[in-house]
Amino acid sequence: MAALLSARLIASIREHFANAKVYMWTDSKIVLHWIKNNPRRWKTFVQNRVAEIQEKTSPEVWNHCPGCENPADKITRGLRVRTLVNDRVWWHGPPWLIQQDTSCVILRQ
Repeated sequence: MAALLSARLIASIREHFANAKVYMWTDSKIVLHWIKNNPRRWKTFVQNRVAEIQEKTSPEVWNHCPGCENPADKITRGLRVRTLVNDRVWWHGPPWLIQQDTSCVILRQ
């Protein structure tokens, strides 16, 4: 569902930034596998969502971000607000995310 919400958001944003290069990230290897395969392989619920994700984004733009490097996971793992305020990864993302060439990241899948 998060991947679908992200795909919908990107589709909306792309109306204003048509030429922008897009990289999509998920910390779920299962979701990444679903997105990179034919939606007809999955049961109806997953099939419908994956089909919409693929309609709104290309499977090639999807990559894996390990959960341990996912800033969104910090809050669910009990990081205190005091710590979060000064957490560089929370505010800026993992260091590898700002690299211009993401080929090294894609290999991490």
